[in-house]
Amino acid sequence: NIKGGDSTLFPRTPSLPTQWTTYDASALRSALDVAQPFVSKDRTRTHLCAALVEITPVKISVISTDGHRLAKIVRPATHAADAPTKFLVHLEAIGDLLDRCKAIIKACKQYAPWGGGIEIGLQGNSVFWKGEGARCYAVQHELGADRFPPYEQVIPRTFDRGVTVERAPFLAAMKRLTLVAHQKTYGCVFRLPESSAALPHFLVETDNGDGQTAKEKIAYKPDAFAGMPLAIGVSLKYLIEALDSFTSKTVWLGFNRDLDPIGVR
Repeated sequence: NIKGGDSTLFPRTPSLPTQWTTYDASALRSALDVAQPFVSKDRTRTHLCAALVEITPVKISVISTDGHRLAKIVRPATHAADAPTKFLVHLEAIGDLLDRCKAIIKACKQYAPWGGGIEIGLQGNSVFWKGEGARCYAVQHELGADRFPPYEQVIPRTFDRGVTVERAPFLAAMKRLTLVAHQKTYGCVFRLPESSAALPHFLVETDNGDGQTAKEKIAYKPDAFAGMPLAIGVSLKYLIEALDSFTSKTVWLGFNRDLDPIGVR
């Protein structure tokens, strides 16, 4: 004798969109896959528990943030989308959407070298995509894409100075510093010289709060900059995650003042 609610309490089946658009599955998968680790895992911050997807006729951008770090991944796209559009993909559904894109790319490899397309439709705050046969998947977010933080105001438009470093040695040096850094904060300090002509390297320092310290000298390419010397705090954990998301031989670090965001490209 099991008692429970009646069938009227079960969520209603959402009505399907009247318009569907085919987008580049390969570009969407690539951008969403890199941006996924930077989506907030804090369920109380509803507006951050999703990735923002922005699509234009020539590119697909995916933006994600947890309030401390922000990732913007842009991929050129080959599709017939005429009008720009944007939507949110909840953290719980990103894996499902990635799986669908991967399946499309695998199935279309022979006759569509660019990766094939995924059919997506929008209905309010719900995102739909078509699967095999008559299958259709839907995910709803409590908030619309317009409620996503204005990320363009967070990313600095210009930087006072920048340095280009070899990614692999730089990443290895940052990982060595985590052995000494405080295990809760993983904080460190970047110390940049007054100008690029002063020193061929900059220092990265950390300590564990109990007297143990560590320093690394980071060589950089001669990007021209001049001004006041800079000491700026950085989270090693976040920086390492950013460096791990790249595959390039070098990365560029941009700096403004000591309380401004750092740019990594």
